[in-house]
Amino acid sequence: MGAAHKIHRTGLYSEVALRPLPLEPAKGPEIKGRFIQSAKRVLILLHPNLWTIHDINQSPASVLFMGIVLYEGNNLNKEIQSGSLRILAKGM
Repeated sequence: MGAAHKIHRTGLYSEVALRPLPLEPAKGPEIKGRFIQSAKRVLILLHPNLWTIHDINQSPASVLFMGIVLYEGNNLNKEIQSGSLRILAKGM
């Protein structure tokens, strides 16, 4: 899925998550196109299990990123390791 970074939007006084496309894969135009296409697909769908995209843009250093809703808490691996989640089946 990739990393997301917590940022503060000064103009709107809110915190969001910034999810950049990793630099190495971003070099190919096909990868950039898939990143943008996936953002557009998420924007079309309204579902409680999908995050909300606030923005998709490119930095001056040519790094593509999505500004998405920020959900506080542990990541899935930490939740599984803590024992608070139960895995029903492994492998599909």
